[in-house]
Amino acid sequence: MRILTILLSAALTYGCASPQRQYFAPPSDYVKLDQIQIKPKFDTVLLTKENLATEQQKCVPFLQLNSDSTRNSVSKFPRHNVTIAVGHQSSSKKFIYRGTTGLCLEYSENKYPIYAAETFIATDNPTGIPPDVTNNWYMKIAMQIAHKGQAKVAYITNKGTAFLVSYWSDQTGGFTLYYATEFKKAGEWENVTVDYKFSNSALNGFAETRRGNGNDKFKGFPLATDQ
Repeated sequence: MRILTILLSAALTYGCASPQRQYFAPPSDYVKLDQIQIKPKFDTVLLTKENLATEQQKCVPFLQLNSDSTRNSVSKFPRHNVTIAVGHQSSSKKFIYRGTTGLCLEYSENKYPIYAAETFIATDNPTGIPPDVTNNWYMKIAMQIAHKGQAKVAYITNKGTAFLVSYWSDQTGGFTLYYATEFKKAGEWENVTVDYKFSNSALNGFAETRRGNGNDKFKGFPLATDQ
């Protein structure tokens, strides 16, 4: 199934009499690095046609409830199998929704998304491990991405082999999580530079999730499932 992503952003407005370009102040709501808090799960909201516009504005206060773009998004709601991101030039935040589930995504002062641990579920994942263990690992990865936009980790199996996984996001206000994996035999991964080495006696395998029609691996909706 092809997954679509739509970005709605208030970028420019024009006057009726004289079409002059209007500039917006840059964002001032980036989260300071020492104030970043990684959550196990995002705080989500159940959306309806009646609350869609107000929930968008709660996340991005600069949005106008009576704008053409807002009315258009409400008229087409809900849109399944489509991830929609709503933003404004004066805010770093994006309101992201898919179907009837929405969330407010924040960005660090380094301009990278602040994911929740659940974002890494259904990407490239170690298997056999208790959820509380992987949750702790994913929170560390999310913090690394919020700071540097990328993280490389080694998931070490109980056989001594390892899966080296790279996770990254663009420094452009983007919210898509990309990921790629290399398998290494024992003796091949020990000297590779990574941000974290994760091991657990129950780690017995690996699960890979692909989306879209190509070979690229990514996750455009940051919740545990794509719904």
